[in-house]
Amino acid sequence: MYEQAFLVVCYKLGASYHTGQWSPGYRLQCLASSRAARNHSAWNIGRTLEQLDGHVLYMQGGPFRNAVACILRSMRKHRFSL
Repeated sequence: MYEQAFLVVCYKLGASYHTGQWSPGYRLQCLASSRAARNHSAWNIGRTLEQLDGHVLYMQGGPFRNAVACILRSMRKHRFSL
C-alpha cells in the first residue's frame, strides 16, 4: 500500500509541476506511471489520483489517504526543486 501511495504522490507532484514535455514534472509523472504499470499491472494510477481528488473512493481519514498525506508532507521540501 505504501508503494502505491508513494507512486500516487510522485504522479500528483509530476502533474502539478508539468510545464511541457521536457519538464522535470513530466519526467516524474512518466516514471511513476511506468513503475506503476510494471509493478501493479492492472492498476490505473491516474484514476486513483482522480478518485483521491474527488473524495469518491478514498474517504477522508482512510488508511490510504492518510499514507498519501504523510508522504506528501515528507516530500514538501523537494517540491520546489521540480
